[in-house]
Amino acid sequence: MRYLIVLILCIITSVSTEIIAQEITEFAGPWGRQYYQDDIRIDRLEAKSLILQHEESAELWKKWQRQSVVAGISVVAGIGFVIWADANDDSDRSITGPLIGAIGTFGVSLVFATEAFKNRRNAILSYNSQFDDRSAHLGPTNNGLGLTVNF
Repeated sequence: MRYLIVLILCIITSVSTEIIAQEITEFAGPWGRQYYQDDIRIDRLEAKSLILQHEESAELWKKWQRQSVVAGISVVAGIGFVIWADANDDSDRSITGPLIGAIGTFGVSLVFATEAFKNRRNAILSYNSQFDDRSAHLGPTNNGLGLTVNF
């Protein structure tokens, strides 16, 4: 009876498949960012849906989106200040105020864009860190049944 139970457990262990989740990788491509799940290319919406499933990475992803919007708005405001300074220069008026505004808004944009980049990177790293499972399993190997180590 013991041998039958051991045989059944060995068969179940060798037949069962272990699902290993895949990590997300981001590359800068010629037409924007490219996302990969191991060696399979996925689009940004698929990557976003995967990242939003993990609580910590979802929080960082949403923070990245907010900071990107603030950085974009401040760039547009900086361009507006530059146009205002150019219009004042053509009219022989003072350009000091518009130039201070342009430098300030471009500085704000740089700070928010840098933080947004860090949060996007940390969101992906946080998502990938949930798969850092280092363990040993009794199961199928390339040559048959044996001890496999995942890391």
